[in-house]
Amino acid sequence: MNDGRNAVVSVTYSVDSAARDRFRADLDTLLESPVAIVDLSAVDYLDSTGISELLKFYGKRKRSSPESCRLVVGPAEGTVGRIVSLAGLHEVFAVFESMKEAQA
Repeated sequence: MNDGRNAVVSVTYSVDSAARDRFRADLDTLLESPVAIVDLSAVDYLDSTGISELLKFYGKRKRSSPESCRLVVGPAEGTVGRIVSLAGLHEVFAVFESMKEAQA
């Protein structure tokens, strides 16, 4: 989804080595948008492959900053929220619990 300012990819599959190419292709659709939002709130599994692809994506964007690269992780105490926190991704991406917060 792209509203001219925010471009969103909603990930609804487990992000692991088997899904690497699909996840990378989904992320690449956001490379040129002013604000990229990766919605991981429906993801039930995120391993080091997903973390690595998120960091590579951040590096490939021309306008990378926490304000321009946003993650929606669902509840902070949920699986993906905990993984994002433990991996320190909150220091690279702006992290939100809901899409409404991320789009504000």
